[in-house]
Amino acid sequence: MSTTTAISNINVEEISTTMENAGLILVANETFADKAVKGATQLLDTIEGQGMSDELDAAANEWQVKAKQAIKILNERRSPITQMMTKLAGLFTAQEGKLDPKKSDSVYAKIQTARDQWATFKVNEQRKKEQEILKQQNIAKERISIKADIQNHIRSIFNQKLSAFKTDIQKKYNLLTLENVTEITEYIKARPLIYPIANFRLIQPPVFTAYIDQAEADQIIYDEREKLYDELAAVFHENIEAEKSNTLELIPSRVLELKEIAKAGAQEKARLEKAAEDRRKADELRLKKEQEDQEVKDKAAVQNTVALETAGSLFDTTAALAEVKETTGKSKASEKINVLSTDGWGAIFIFYFEKEGKGLSVDDFGKKSLIQMKAFAEKQNNKSGEKIDNPFIEYVEEVKAVTSKVA
Repeated sequence: MSTTTAISNINVEEISTTMENAGLILVANETFADKAVKGATQLLDTIEGQGMSDELDAAANEWQVKAKQAIKILNERRSPITQMMTKLAGLFTAQEGKLDPKKSDSVYAKIQTARDQWATFKVNEQRKKEQEILKQQNIAKERISIKADIQNHIRSIFNQKLSAFKTDIQKKYNLLTLENVTEITEYIKARPLIYPIANFRLIQPPVFTAYIDQAEADQIIYDEREKLYDELAAVFHENIEAEKSNTLELIPSRVLELKEIAKAGAQEKARLEKAAEDRRKADELRLKKEQEDQEVKDKAAVQNTVALETAGSLFDTTAALAEVKETTGKSKASEKINVLSTDGWGAIFIFYFEKEGKGLSVDDFGKKSLIQMKAFAEKQNNKSGEKIDNPFIEYVEEVKAVTSKVA
């Protein structure tokens, strides 16, 4: 019983026998071909030396007839061998083809397709999560911004009110005469040290939102206002108490000054009155500067809080985005061109010509196919973001799973 293996109907013994004769046939064909080439070389040398003639043309024709016959003989000798080799090569490449990534029907390609689909799903999920994370970041930033706007607004109004209360005390003091000392003194003493909470709660900062609803904005206003009251009420108490105390301490000396003015001559009276007016103007400037300095200080404090809270929010966002990216897996996203009509191919041709084609030689440009031009346009887009603006061309995202070495 002969030893054979059924590999697509190829007999192993036939392979062995055929390949054993290959060396002999190769030598025989080489000798036969060399003899024919030698005859042709001699004929060409004669033509070159003597010039062409009817006799030499007939000899050349005879050689060509024999050459065609020789080719047929050479082919018949080697055909069994080369056919066998081609068939064997086909068997080997068929086995490789089952695993070839470039063949769409290979198991490799099918696995890649499954991985690509999974990678696409995960990338889409990643983008949804990233969008939600960025949305939450925008909400957090808006909350921080709203709180800052509320604080700046309330503090600004409070500083205006505080300045108005202090100015009122100074105005009363400036109205002091020898006849109303008791009245002015009692008025200043009676100035309240507690900022009225009812009026404070009437402060309604204007708030404009893009991400949070009005109900939440109103709640933030309420919370920030309540939180600020204790702080600003203490500031109010401290400032008004100091203003009252300082002003009341000035009354006795002012009374003495008024008495001197009453007894003084015209020149001395004018001097004393000017000194009093200078003090009044200095007090006005002092109160104005105190208000301005406090507003600058308040805005700086609010801005510092905004910077700290924003930095914390950005850190949280960065960490969340990194975590999402880490769990997505390795993949590569690119855009492919989908040509919707022949007009689209025309746009691709023009794009390629302008970007590269006009710089090529005639022969090199002539070798370019539309598929190659399309590939060039895709590469340009994925590299630099430059797209062909044409209604008959669309860019479609393609996500590919990346094959990486296993540790």
